[in-house]
Amino acid sequence: MNPYRPFPRMVALLMFTTSSVSLYSQKKPPSRAMSFSNRQLLNRAAVGKQSAIEVMLLAEIGKLDEVKRAVSSAGGLSLREDIPTGYMRVQIASERLSALVADPSIAAYQIASNANMIWDQEGQSEEISKMYRRYESRALGGDPMTQKQDQIDLPTLTVPESRAYGYTGEEETGIGEWLSQHPSWDGRGVTIALLESALPEFTHPTMKFAKSLDGKTVPKIAGVINTVDLSEQDFTRIDMKTTIHSETTWYTVNGRTYILPRSGNFQFGIFSAVSGGSVHEDFAVLWDQASGEIWVDTDGDASFEKETALRDINEHFDVGYLNLTYPEKKKIEFVVAKGRAPNTLHLYPSRGGHQAMTASVAAGSRTEDGVASGVAPNSRVMFVRN
Repeated sequence: MNPYRPFPRMVALLMFTTSSVSLYSQKKPPSRAMSFSNRQLLNRAAVGKQSAIEVMLLAEIGKLDEVKRAVSSAGGLSLREDIPTGYMRVQIASERLSALVADPSIAAYQIASNANMIWDQEGQSEEISKMYRRYESRALGGDPMTQKQDQIDLPTLTVPESRAYGYTGEEETGIGEWLSQHPSWDGRGVTIALLESALPEFTHPTMKFAKSLDGKTVPKIAGVINTVDLSEQDFTRIDMKTTIHSETTWYTVNGRTYILPRSGNFQFGIFSAVSGGSVHEDFAVLWDQASGEIWVDTDGDASFEKETALRDINEHFDVGYLNLTYPEKKKIEFVVAKGRAPNTLHLYPSRGGHQAMTASVAAGSRTEDGVASGVAPNSRVMFVRN
């Protein structure tokens, strides 16, 4: 299956750690309360004497033209439209927002202006700058476990408790109302885009499987899209410009002899993994562009002989494991993908549980005990690296 082929009704939820997931239904309640996030952003605009704000709108199905007319009547300006999803981004006078979003053709809305106001006003504080600087030398898989962490034993929630107000996003997103109106809906046929680092736990229990519209089981992860500009550094990008033409299975590159999986023609490169401080562990990568097979020397022994060939994550869901040795032995799961530039690949290692956590809010598979699941447990996830 081509993961980029849209489903008949694809909904993209652009999720960030500082924003909430919004769902909508074709039936709206008689009145619509403004969410805390929107109230906060509207207050910021008022305090800052900002006369106009940008707002993201989602039209009821088939009613995008009505939304356009409502925006025009309110004196608003359309900045961006996406007809298939019924999405608009508009600019409108702050005092006219409430009247506009009361229009029944608008299913959901979110103010976009001032979302990063703290950063705009204060810039990067010294503390934040130091934090990001530490990330640059942080080992894959996190810092070594020097001592056992204290854990607080809490009782497991029952299924009814886990779905109660306060444990879900009900207060912001209206999830309970949506599910009560559509009890059989589970997200199948929907792909959700998550914009962040695209380095989740690829085999996390919440990232197991999804379903297509016809009920077939498909991988939860639809693929990885890399939007990092080619002029910017990206440690996941691998230069594969070294060409190997070998009639034997032994070949020397830069003074090291590698055992190839077979004789033939390959592209060769090195993925350098940060192990902490100034220490890096290098893993050779081999690519047969004709067959699409990609091998990673996961244990660093300069032999691909026993390595399993992987495919581009956007073509087939294959997961490998890097064997790191410093500062402690550990395995890091990863996937590979072709790069936009010629003779480039990407190796995406897991950075821990954060990405799986944010993705599972919307699309997490149901766990065996039935306590935890995303709003749309059978939807797919497309990770977007930005």
